[in-house]
Amino acid sequence: MTTSWINVFSMLYYWSSEIMKTIETLKSILENSSNIINLPDGISYIKYPISDGVMFPKLYNAIVDLISDMIKPALTSNTLLIGEEDLWWHLIPLIAYKLQLPYALMRWATHWLKGDINIPFKNLYTEWVLNINELKLWDKVIIIEDIIDTGGTMSAMINVLKTHGIVIQDVIAVCDRPEKKWREKIYKDTGIMPKVLVSFITEWNILKCMVSKKPTITAG
Repeated sequence: MTTSWINVFSMLYYWSSEIMKTIETLKSILENSSNIINLPDGISYIKYPISDGVMFPKLYNAIVDLISDMIKPALTSNTLLIGEEDLWWHLIPLIAYKLQLPYALMRWATHWLKGDINIPFKNLYTEWVLNINELKLWDKVIIIEDIIDTGGTMSAMINVLKTHGIVIQDVIAVCDRPEKKWREKIYKDTGIMPKVLVSFITEWNILKCMVSKKPTITAG
């Protein structure tokens, strides 16, 4: 019995330490390869390698490993991963492939297919309508995004899917900007608080990354 408990604690320590090493790797990469761009209309845009430029294996391996570990406790036989067909969509199938899960993308183009769910949204940069097809009543989904910058797109996704009877198991983003309190706004608008791996802190036009508290997911 004693040996068994020692083994359990050793495994938990190893798992936790490996997770934190990977998060620190992600934080370091993003902090050293991201920068703030002040657009002419006064918008502060974060340029970073998840959606801009070249993404190397060390970065996408870290993201895929971390998100996969985060969502494993919540997985059921019919869990579906969904995300936006945008600059970082290619990571959704990588995560789905690792966990052998189905996935679907919210498209920017409308094909007027039977069963389309239209998701009108407005954020800091644009206003448009996303579309997703073949979701059914009581489907369980986990929404994965790259960054919470204004929260407009994510709030729209959650609320529209909920009105169609889709069960949102959880919402995960790789990054956010906590000084803007967009996560809190999403929670106020939808009742769901997104989980985040790392946060971008912008002060005096200097960009830093902070490791978020390791999130957990409750199966539902």
